[in-house]
Amino acid sequence: KFKKKYGDKSKEEVELFKLNNIDQVNMLLELGVKSTEIKKLKYEKDRVNKILELQKKGKKKKEK
Repeated sequence: KFKKKYGDKSKEEVELFKLNNIDQVNMLLELGVKSTEIKKLKYEKDRVNKILELQKKGKKKKEK
């Protein structure tokens, strides 16, 4: 069912898309992104991709 509805998106990506703009921005701020950089992330897709990228980097640092 999940694949049929959301295609090749991961569950994490779908959950991030469900968040509203303010929640996405707050999450980016918590991950250490400056507000000037956030303003450049005009589209939801860009914000979600940035969050996923930073979360992956954070996981890699924890593994080391």
